Amino acid sequence: MHRHITLKVILGYLLLTGSLAGATFLVVRLTQSLARFSQAEQEAALRRQATERLVVGFFNVAGSEQSLTAGVPGSRRDYLTALDTAAKALCDL
Repeated sequence: MHRHITLKVILGYLLLTGSLAGATFLVVRLTQSLARFSQAEQEAALRRQATERLVVGFFNVAGSEQSLTAGVPGSRRDYLTALDTAAKALCDL
């Protein structure tokens, strides 16, 4: 009788360990699939970044243009640099 109880306890622990391992495997697999970006999501993120760079470039050009118009020394170089950066961002888009 004592032997049957020991066998049941061991079998119960084995089933519990198997269930825990299976649950851990499922959680890890689902987490990895959620963390992976699809190809479309990656392309959208790249386009969003390119658009943000273009908008920032436009603002930099506008600010440099105002400095150039006001006659601030060295603003021509800054304006040309900002214009070049904005043009590169436009090509990336």
